Amino acid sequence: MDLSTSTVLVTGANRGFGRALAAELLSRGATVYAGARNPDQVDLPGAKPIALDITSVSYTHL
Repeated sequence: MDLSTSTVLVTGANRGFGRALAAELLSRGATVYAGARNPDQVDLPGAKPIALDITSVSYTHL
């Protein structure tokens, strides 16, 4: 499947399932933003590492 027109955000992209998913999406041509608590640990050529920590939720109820 060609994903060359798709942009995705993958959480946990520095290891495990997140890394495998990001690698597969990259191989299919997607633009991949690789979210990780430590973006320096993202070692996927072509991925765009971003700092992301979903364990610390901060929001306001409306």
